[in-house]
Amino acid sequence: MRESGNSVELHFATPSIAEAAGIGEGGEGRQIVIKGTRRGEYVEFTEAYIKAGDREEPMDLRDLELWIQYIENF
Repeated sequence: MRESGNSVELHFATPSIAEAAGIGEGGEGRQIVIKGTRRGEYVEFTEAYIKAGDREEPMDLRDLELWIQYIENF
């Protein structure tokens, strides 16, 4: 997690495709990055993307709804 003023970034590392499939270890995983703005005790998530190497692919926050609920209750 990174914070700068009211800006917050959460970074989560995903397993590589081989690790996720249970057929090996290593390889390059991706990062899920969720950005938001601190509003008092809460963070309002505003943007999410998948980072793989130099590429960034946007994600719809609705696709992360269950994961965000988990984070909020953590």
